[in-house]
Parts: sequence; C-alpha cells; structure tokens
Amino acid sequence: MIKQIAIIIFISIIALACEKKKKYHFKLDTIEKTYELFTYDPKKSFPMVLAHRGGKYKGYPENAIESFEYMMQFSPMVIQCQLNYSADDSVFIFRDDTLSRTTNGIGNIHEMTYPELKRLELIDYLGNNTPYKIPTLSEMLDWANGRAFLIINPRHNIPFDRLLEQVKAHDALNYICIVARNVEEAMAIDSLDSTVMISVNLVDTTEYKRLHRTGVDPKRMIAYTGKKTKSEKYYYFMHGKGIMNIIKAAGKLDEKAKKTDDDLYIEMVQLGVDIISTDRPVEVSKELNFLIINSQSFPNFVEYK
Repeated sequence: MIKQIAIIIFISIIALACEKKKKYHFKLDTIEKTYELFTYDPKKSFPMVLAHRGGKYKGYPENAIESFEYMMQFSPMVIQCQLNYSADDSVFIFRDDTLSRTTNGIGNIHEMTYPELKRLELIDYLGNNTPYKIPTLSEMLDWANGRAFLIINPRHNIPFDRLLEQVKAHDALNYICIVARNVEEAMAIDSLDSTVMISVNLVDTTEYKRLHRTGVDPKRMIAYTGKKTKSEKYYYFMHGKGIMNIIKAAGKLDEKAKKTDDDLYIEMVQLGVDIISTDRPVEVSKELNFLIINSQSFPNFVEYK
C-alpha cells in the first residue's frame, strides 16, 4: 500500500512538472479538418514527426502515455502504437507477446488478465524501471483527444470492427488512423467505415492504382513506403494524388543519421518524404521544426500551449 501511494505521488509530481512546459497540440475537432491536414498541398503541407512507439529515451519507456506526453514539447506528434490483448480480452497498447523486454514482469501477455497487467511497471530501453503502466486502448484514446494524432496498428489479430467500435465509443475518428498491411485490409476497413483514415502499404504506384480502383477516397489515405526512400518520381506521383507518405526511419536510417549527420532527415523531406517514423523524435523535431512551424497552415492545425 505504501509503495502504491509513493508511486501515485511520484506520477503526480512528474505530471505537474510536465504541465509547466508548453506543448504542441493538434487541433483536429472534425474529420474534415483531419482530411485537410493529411491531403498533400505544396503550399500548405508541412513535414511531421512520427514517434515510433514513443521513441528511445532514458526514463521514457515505449508505448507509455507519459512518454508520448513528453515528446509533445518538441513538435506536434503523430504517434504510432500497436495493439495487443490480455487473457480476459482487454486491449492494451503493447508491442510484444512477452513481457520481459519492456516491463518488470515475465510471461506472455495473452496469459495474463487486465488486473495482473496493470500491476506491472514499464521499463525503458536501457532496462531502467519507471513508475509508468501499460495503457489500455481506451486510456490512449482518452489521452490523445485534443493532443496527438494516433496511427494504430492492430497487429496482434485485433479485429478491425472491434477497434472501430472502441474508436467510435470515444468519438475519436478525427484523430486516429488504422494501419492496413495491404490493399485487401484497406478494403476491409473501408467496408466497416467509409470515413476513417487508413495508412496502407503503397510501396509503388501500382499498389496505389489497385487501391484507387476499389473506390477508397485518396483523402483518407496515408501511404506507408517502407524503410527506404523512394524515387522523386514516386513522390511526385503520390503528391499529385494528394497523398502524403510515411517512411520508417526507426532502425537503419535512424542509426545512419546518428552516426553521420541529422541533416539526413532534412534530405528525406527535400526528396519528398512527408512523415518520418523515428525512434529519435526529439532529434528529428529539432531538424524539421523550422519547416513545420513556419508553414502558413501550421496555426490552423496546431496550438502551442
């Protein structure tokens, strides 16, 4: 009991400390405004930073709401998170099937109940204990409202209809996007809801044409392009359709930038990349913020408060 009280006090202190710092909040109060933000326009669009599971920083574990909150002081954040489920079918924000890499627990998440998982504490990438807990999807949706834009990957066979049910229960359609691994999954999501944003693997223009023939509106698409930059021709084509793109820098490209020069992130944007998914959101924000903040449309979509 004493330990629990100490943890609550510690979290409260951290929360108060965070509140004193201004943060960037997305203003996405309607789905139409979300479509406008993610429709490419050479005069209005600005690059964005995507915190891949919240980044890798001491004291801030992956997939913790407190980590996402911390990142918001550096840039308006697009946040990628992955879903998992417990033995009693509760849906959590958690990447692995096993607990040992990112918590102080052991075992398989699918064999533990909601109360058991909520007793665990998250650890950072260095193995340091933190007071932070595994968030549920419901908690994540509540937190993100008026703060961040979520790209949700239901990778552990969480049914799309179940995800959408929770999203709609939280009135969250205007600040989330669902990951589709292929055109078929994008079609499945579209059949359940014809308004929700979809991030879909579009590694070449042929895949875009396949998806376009299904009738999915391009204004609802964000193209995931993989771990390597594409040709200028690809970016020109997709931008011509109004579609923004995500590159996964987390991993090899982040390591390259770390070893050489963070100007690599600027070079990606100059080539045609729109959203950089990274384990280094603080560093990427420092590189891109002059482009983000000085965009003429920035005040329409972001508040700094």
